Amino acid sequence: MITIDELRKYFPTEVGELEMRYEQMKSRSKSPKTIYKFRALGKVYGDSIFTRNMEDFFTDISKIVPYVTIEECLGSNKVSRYGGLFRQESRISDNFYINTSNSTNTKISLINKMCEHLGIDKKVIEHIEGGDVVM
Repeated sequence: MITIDELRKYFPTEVGELEMRYEQMKSRSKSPKTIYKFRALGKVYGDSIFTRNMEDFFTDISKIVPYVTIEECLGSNKVSRYGGLFRQESRISDNFYINTSNSTNTKISLINKMCEHLGIDKKVIEHIEGGDVVM
């Protein structure tokens, strides 16, 4: 079997290019995902996929406050009555669409903002950011 050092001796340019491409591919790997589970409105939003927690939360919010209140709080660049306006969006019941193309931290801040605006008590159950537990 030929070792990498022997290959490098005969094909230095090619081995160098392969090593460079390998390093580029390694650096493109996804970073660990953020997990954020919380309790609000008497319900636990505990899915490990945060976007689902966000969708469920805003679906529940849409049952108790009108769309106008949500739009005033979050802004028209985050919610819309019409689909197809955002690169990634989720339909929240029949009332509106919410932009889901933001980072997880931005989504968390939207939930925090909505809770503060409505005076909703929210308790974080688990927050792991990129593999690190956040207190």
